[in-house]
Amino acid sequence: MEPGFRKFVLNIGFAFVCIALFFLLVFVFRLHTEASAALCMAIYGIVFLVIFLSGRGTQRNEEPREGPPPPGWGQRHLPLLIFLATLSGSLLGALGSLSEALNLLVPVWEMLYPAPQIRAVGSNTILGDRLQMAAQWKKEFQELNKWQEKIPIVGNIYRVYNVEFSAIGSLKGIREAKERVENVHVLLTSEPVPDEDSAGIREKGGRFHRAAEIGYDLIVFVTDKNNPLPVLTAEDIRRILRGKLKDWSQLGFSRSAVSKPIVIYARKGSGTTDVVLQAFTDFETFPEHFTECDSNSDCLNRTVGTSGSLYWVSLSWLYTQPADYMQVILLQAGDTPPTNPYDESFNPAWYPSELFRPLYMYVLNSDRTGPESLKIADEFFKFVRGVRGQKILEQHHFYTYFNPPTRMDIRLPEGIENR
Repeated sequence: MEPGFRKFVLNIGFAFVCIALFFLLVFVFRLHTEASAALCMAIYGIVFLVIFLSGRGTQRNEEPREGPPPPGWGQRHLPLLIFLATLSGSLLGALGSLSEALNLLVPVWEMLYPAPQIRAVGSNTILGDRLQMAAQWKKEFQELNKWQEKIPIVGNIYRVYNVEFSAIGSLKGIREAKERVENVHVLLTSEPVPDEDSAGIREKGGRFHRAAEIGYDLIVFVTDKNNPLPVLTAEDIRRILRGKLKDWSQLGFSRSAVSKPIVIYARKGSGTTDVVLQAFTDFETFPEHFTECDSNSDCLNRTVGTSGSLYWVSLSWLYTQPADYMQVILLQAGDTPPTNPYDESFNPAWYPSELFRPLYMYVLNSDRTGPESLKIADEFFKFVRGVRGQKILEQHHFYTYFNPPTRMDIRLPEGIENR
């Protein structure tokens, strides 16, 4: 056998030995794929150099020949050499990228063995995407509770609990909890669950595992930027919402002498709307003179673009909007000076008490709720009321539950203590 051919055969053979070694390390010894590939490539490189450098130099006993040298084995079989070299190079190169290919097994594994999950529904004020508060809660909660799981071939990966949010509004969230309590692990509302709804949840086999306030919110009234208004009183707001005042000129402001109809925007199924209606009207249904909008973002967009508009919204949501796109209506409570919630000197004692409200969280349980889901929901409840959860809440301009802006009653379902 010619020396060149012998070296080539040794290289090809050892390439296949390295491939076999790779699978042995991964499947038998359970080494990580990237480490196994690197080790095999290093061994192959060393052996390749040893084979290539061995036997170099001229043959001393070889007599000189006249004329051109006869073609060697390599020249005679050049196409075969190119094919075999390409094949071995491709196989060895595949080892380097195999780890990336194996990573495709991760989503398949997660689909076959999904992580435990909980579903939180309710208040758009708390869970709305634009605010990003719930998204931050989820991110930090998952980071605190992640764990490692070993996948065959791939190795260890991090898994996290799946927390799904559905910002459908407080009233719609309560309704869903009554209809399908097993699908609602956490209920978040901007008003307390009424007694009749608590009874309805229990009738469907649901139970309140935990319930408490998680913070406090402030509701503000806003209008378009070009609506020149002085200070309004709580009585002015009451007359507007009841339909007694339908035009801004009826308030008697000198700069508002020109007729400008009041366009009231509101969200059906919203806890914020429900709080405002209970505080300033005696309406039990959505008033006909209100214009319905779909979400906080939709209502705020319409408020900006409508002359003479009126809308109410959580102060935290107002901070998601450009400050100079609309104006906050200054409200006066009794004989106290008017105060602007936007100002650093804002005094809650001078603001209408009807516009402060607790935010509630409920952990629900039923015979169809899995014990693992209940455990995760319980941990999420503790996280939100803990230091890190409250810090996130405060960053979004809510008041923490341990620092209320004013004295408020906390209403919890019967048999549930504030815990």
